[in-house]
Amino acid sequence: MKTTISQISNFLNEIFPLEKAELWDKSGFSFYFNNIVSKIIICIDLTPDILTRALQQKVNLIITHHPFLFYKTKKENYQFSPYKKTMVKAINQAKISVFSLHTNYDSSNHATARAILSSLDLQVSSTQAIDDYNLLVNTNIKFLELVSKVKNTLNLKHLQTNLQKNLTIKKLAILPGSAGIEAVLLAKKHKADLVITSDLKWSDQLAFVYKKVNVLLVSHLIEQFFVFDIKAKLEQSFKNSFDIKIELLEEILYNL
Repeated sequence: MKTTISQISNFLNEIFPLEKAELWDKSGFSFYFNNIVSKIIICIDLTPDILTRALQQKVNLIITHHPFLFYKTKKENYQFSPYKKTMVKAINQAKISVFSLHTNYDSSNHATARAILSSLDLQVSSTQAIDDYNLLVNTNIKFLELVSKVKNTLNLKHLQTNLQKNLTIKKLAILPGSAGIEAVLLAKKHKADLVITSDLKWSDQLAFVYKKVNVLLVSHLIEQFFVFDIKAKLEQSFKNSFDIKIELLEEILYNL
């Protein structure tokens, strides 16, 4: 049975309603051509390399976590990401639809945090919502064992921390992506022993020293488990009526 691109987007929007996206967020279609689905690529970000492979493989739907056109105007998008101008032309010529599930995904039943938690395979007695995006997990694991799980399971090699002892973690806060200082301090109010998050500014890091907040700083790619979740949902509901491929990115910055 043939499936249209609008059927895919309608299905995903039912699970992750666009109404749950932040006002600044550009979730939804960056490009839309309502064709029959031939092949799908799922990725955290659409890069030139991924687009090249999509063109070679005649993919006509790309599902991303982060919106491809993030800013309000084309001028801003091209100013801050000039490489996208050539990509936009190629996408339009090939009639590839690009659909994003960003903050509406993150805030729907804590989807990103739960995908990360599931992948870590921790012994969990209970979970508690910190806010719409972030989870507090009641567990029992040594810090260094958790670090090993994060590195091996999530395939992340370059982690940073301010914790200098092998503490037993009983309350773990999972704050996917750029959670920011407010969310980290809220996790501390929930008595988190350790906060996993990304993209912390120096001023935030300094504040955590004096607030005595233990942090494990990981790449933003920790959100990449989005791709496995979306792939599983599509395969379960559409019964392999089209090809789905996942594309994983690697860390950009390395510790020397």
